[in-house]
Amino acid sequence: MDAERTRLEEDNKGLKPWKKWGPYLAERQWATVREDYSSDGNCWEYFPHDDARSRTYRWGEDGLLGITDSELVLVLVVVVVAVVVVVVVVVVVVVVVVVVVVVVVVSGSGGGE
Repeated sequence: MDAERTRLEEDNKGLKPWKKWGPYLAERQWATVREDYSSDGNCWEYFPHDDARSRTYRWGEDGLLGITDSELVLVLVVVVVAVVVVVVVVVVVVVVVVVVVVVVVVSGSGGGE
């Protein structure tokens, strides 16, 4: 028996919880009508595109690069992109401030002679 079949058998018998953690996040819901509460079933008229960017959804989520337990009790999602953007912005601001301070100090010290 190969290693994968052994793991599956151990999980089925309850010996080891191999399927306890995994990428069990929902599929992306982009370009879909997520919630239709219209009386006539005309979801595109009930929920226009302009409302989509400012409405909170009751069902579904857009998890990326995440893992969760098999019951979706604990979901861990990596937010690397947001952290990188914030760090880059902070570094750029610090560099600009340092350059401005150096320019002011250099121009102020050389002008009096």
